[in-house]
Amino acid sequence: MNKFWLPIIALLILFPLGHLVRWEITSTVALYPQDIIVGFLSFIVLSRLLRHKIIRAWLNTGPLAQMNARQNELRQAKPEDTTGVSPWLFIFPQPLALGLGAFALAVALSLLTNLKSVTASQFLVGSLYALRWVSYAGVFFYVREFLGHNPFKLNGGKYPLLNLLAMSGVALAFLGLAQYAFYPDTRAILLLGWDEHFYRLIGPILDPDFMGILLILAWFLLLGLPLSKKTKTVTSLIVLAALFLTYSRGSYLAWGGGSLVFLWLKKKLQYALIGLAVFALILLILPKPGGSGVDLTRTFSIHQRLVSWQEGVVLFTGKPLLGHGFNLLRYQKEVIGLLPKEYETNHGATGIQNSYLFILATTGIIGLAAFGYFLSVLFKAKTTTAQFFVTKQSSLTALSLHALFTTTWIYPWVLLWLWLFLAGSIRPSSWGLKAKHGGLQDRENRILDKPE
Repeated sequence: MNKFWLPIIALLILFPLGHLVRWEITSTVALYPQDIIVGFLSFIVLSRLLRHKIIRAWLNTGPLAQMNARQNELRQAKPEDTTGVSPWLFIFPQPLALGLGAFALAVALSLLTNLKSVTASQFLVGSLYALRWVSYAGVFFYVREFLGHNPFKLNGGKYPLLNLLAMSGVALAFLGLAQYAFYPDTRAILLLGWDEHFYRLIGPILDPDFMGILLILAWFLLLGLPLSKKTKTVTSLIVLAALFLTYSRGSYLAWGGGSLVFLWLKKKLQYALIGLAVFALILLILPKPGGSGVDLTRTFSIHQRLVSWQEGVVLFTGKPLLGHGFNLLRYQKEVIGLLPKEYETNHGATGIQNSYLFILATTGIIGLAAFGYFLSVLFKAKTTTAQFFVTKQSSLTALSLHALFTTTWIYPWVLLWLWLFLAGSIRPSSWGLKAKHGGLQDRENRILDKPE
């Protein structure tokens, strides 16, 4: 294992710790250790791309020379293998780069067009959140550039990155179950600006909805990995138990939708009715010690979401083309009287409880169209195995459904999981790199099957 694995391992260790390692810089800006690591990795990738001499000097020390021998075998296709494909397209695939670039450009334009409506400090806050979203994509490019095909095989074992990611997800489930068992009454976190919860599993994420979608992603990954039957069964049940104890209806819906796609792609859709019956039975026997949070027929949160959606529509109609600026909504909502007085200390008061309405209100029609193209690229991408394709499609479906109820698509932990999973499962030729006589695809197959 070379030194380029170290920041990835650090990210996977930090992942299940959630908000326990949160650093409050100001009342409206928070920083996490993973933000620093991700920013550093993105800087490395960008510097590598621009051929920065100082960074290149560091990168060409140690085991990099040995790693490059294998990496270049994948990246540098012979002329007879490809139709004029640049080696950089293996690391920066055109459709993915276009999708990211288009959305990043829409975000930048939305910020610039609203520059005069906010103060310099407010503009800086919005820009930092936009930079965070783009920087997390750098994890994907870092893995593809500096780990080569190592995300697929390492020391004789297959898929080390995805196995480590799954372990991180299981660790998150364990921490959530520990919180539910030993500290079920988390109403005190209201004093810290978080929503209060009573006998709901929130774990280190401190939110049952986001905790739920992360557990769903972990569950689908566990199903896709080539694990022993016993390991897969035990870990999947642990994650599933944690998911049900979140009492998050949006997460239940996302899990159900993703599971339907999973069964459809596995050609086992006939088991859907059985799964629905088991799901209904589990909901009946779930512990309900008291409080409105565990009442699955509660209407208070539904009313809150409807109000939030209405606010999103109002904000969108005000600036339909490029929106009010990425993450500048808090200031616009304050101007028109849509924010509570304590919005600077309330972590959920400044957004919109729907990712698509949030993107629409902040970046307008142009931003939503660019984001839609980006999602279509992800759905079309091919994976190293058929099972990972099932996992990818199921996970993206669950994310798309979950995003109807909260800001899933801009949540840092979701972004980190998504980019790490894609980096470890997507084929380099996934986005339309054509080869003569199957040359490029054959080269990939030979390398992926070659022992370390």
